[in-house]
Amino acid sequence: SEKAYGFVDNTMFLFTAPSLPEAHCILADMMHHSSGSFDWSASHNSPFELRKLALMNFPQSHRNIIPPDLTLKCTNLDGSTIVQTVCTNLTYKYLGVVFDSKLRWNAHHNKVVKHATW
Repeated sequence: SEKAYGFVDNTMFLFTAPSLPEAHCILADMMHHSSGSFDWSASHNSPFELRKLALMNFPQSHRNIIPPDLTLKCTNLDGSTIVQTVCTNLTYKYLGVVFDSKLRWNAHHNKVVKHATW
C-alpha cells in the first residue's frame, strides 16, 4: 500500500524498507509505475518540477550503506523525456520544519534562533 501526503504544492513521499537501497527502489517504482506519481501529475495537470526534488535518507545506523543519488525519468504529455538526478540532502526544510538525516533538531533549532526577534 502507498501513502503520499501533500500540501498545495509541497509533496512528501516517506518509505520504510529493510535497507536504504530497497527504499530507493520503492520510491522509483512509485514514481514510474502505471498510475504512479508521474501519471497522477500528468492527469491532474500538476507537473512535478523535477529540479526541486530532494532526497533524504534516514539510516538506522552509521553502518548502513547510503545509496547513490536517485535518477528519475519522466515522460511528458508531448512525448519528450526528462531525466533528473535527485541529489541526497543531509538537511531539508519541509513546511518550515528543518529535518536532518539523523532526526535531530539542531538544524531546526539553529534556524529558529537565527530568525527570532528579541
